[in-house]
Amino acid sequence: MAQEEIKTGDYANFDAAQEKVGTLNKKLENHQKSISDSKTKLSDANIFAGPICDSCIDEVTKLGQGMTSIISTFTSIKDYIATARANYEKGDKDAIAYLDIKGDGIVTPSATNGNQSLVNSLTGELGKRSGDYGDSSVKFHNGEWCADFVSYMLKKNGYNYRWATLAGANDPTTIFGVMKEHGDTVHYDQYSAIQGKKPDSSYVAQPGDVFLMNIGDKKISYHTGFVVKDNGDGTVTTIEGNTFKEGQSYDGKGIVEQHVRSKKDIYGYISPTMDT
Repeated sequence: MAQEEIKTGDYANFDAAQEKVGTLNKKLENHQKSISDSKTKLSDANIFAGPICDSCIDEVTKLGQGMTSIISTFTSIKDYIATARANYEKGDKDAIAYLDIKGDGIVTPSATNGNQSLVNSLTGELGKRSGDYGDSSVKFHNGEWCADFVSYMLKKNGYNYRWATLAGANDPTTIFGVMKEHGDTVHYDQYSAIQGKKPDSSYVAQPGDVFLMNIGDKKISYHTGFVVKDNGDGTVTTIEGNTFKEGQSYDGKGIVEQHVRSKKDIYGYISPTMDT
């Protein structure tokens, strides 16, 4: 999807509306001048005709005042359209900058930590189900396969980790347990405080980081996936397995999807590293 295709509408509509209002305003101003000229002529005639024309002058004066009010209203409308157009254009620019849109509207920013190949490969998995990974040497965990998806993508991109069957932090079979065994560092985030960990407020999640999060207000973290962007507003954009846009699925019917997650739900992040 090209950037110009994600605009919230057509700027030409604003321009056309402004032009029409401007044309009407010009006509009204011409009418106002005609009324003013008529009033002047009546006033000149009144010098000779006497008070007989006073009522006519009063009516023309009222007409002129009404026309001034109408012109003022149309000027306000024109200004409103101009402001709306400016806000509209700013919204489009902000949306493009925020979403960093490429390809089919999927976020794929640059990874500065050596994980670019991993990040690039994630978008090709969107929409897949667990049954689509028949090329995996390890069968995906029955039902809950978010950790299997992480393990699969790491191995596919050349990272030498043991296969993790579970989302979790400490057990050797969990994704964070396997990655910590490898020597990778956990950067704790907001939800980690519930489990007695101090959040690393200075850490900005990097594209390709594996995240661990809580879902459903539980006291344990049990969902995992990859970060593709820290949005800088308290959220991260992610790509995850065994999930849906409207929430998580644990019956094996989930798919690989992109989400925007609140960092308040994130336990921590680990940047994958290659063996040296």
